[in-house]
Amino acid sequence: MTIQTERLVLRPLSIDDLEITFEYASDPALAYMIHLPKETKQEVGDFLRWVSAEWAKDKPGFYEFAITLNEQQIGAVSIHLDEQKQSGDMGWILL
Repeated sequence: MTIQTERLVLRPLSIDDLEITFEYASDPALAYMIHLPKETKQEVGDFLRWVSAEWAKDKPGFYEFAITLNEQQIGAVSIHLDEQKQSGDMGWILL
């Protein structure tokens, strides 16, 4: 699932985003989201593989988007739903 506006694209976060995700995910001042911060690239890689596995499901329980501007990732949006998928939490990080 990709969401596109005139200026921004939100696309599924993936292992291809390891370097930039590590940049913010390892910074406790920036990464105060549900599953972040992470201390090592290995932990961030494990997180991104977990996220990709969730995206592959027919009905994901959560969504992790990369926020991109001019094809460059500038942050992330996280949406976590309750079991009934009636409500949830949303968080974001912008670099």
